[in-house]
Amino acid sequence: KKRGEELLVALLDGKPAGFLAILATESQGRRCRVIDLVAVNRQSRGRGIGNALVRSFIQRYAGVCDLLRVGTQAANIPSVRLYERSGFLLEETIYVMHAHVGGD
Repeated sequence: KKRGEELLVALLDGKPAGFLAILATESQGRRCRVIDLVAVNRQSRGRGIGNALVRSFIQRYAGVCDLLRVGTQAANIPSVRLYERSGFLLEETIYVMHAHVGGD
């Protein structure tokens, strides 16, 4: 609960194969859930695990909040296509810059 609200984990043959991290936020007064990060391990890719995680996210939160969102890099075409197939539409593009400081 420091970084996100929930973590969905996909299992394949009883072992973790992927995850989807979820943030709870507000956007213009509306309750919102955001896919913060989704990943599938290399050995498990191409089996629909990412799609299943996104579908689980949608099913879990569609009636719970007002807005579902996801952020990804525009250059990450596989992710963009995954989200579009799941019903997400491009709303905006932005540049985010990070500065990592300190040794901790």
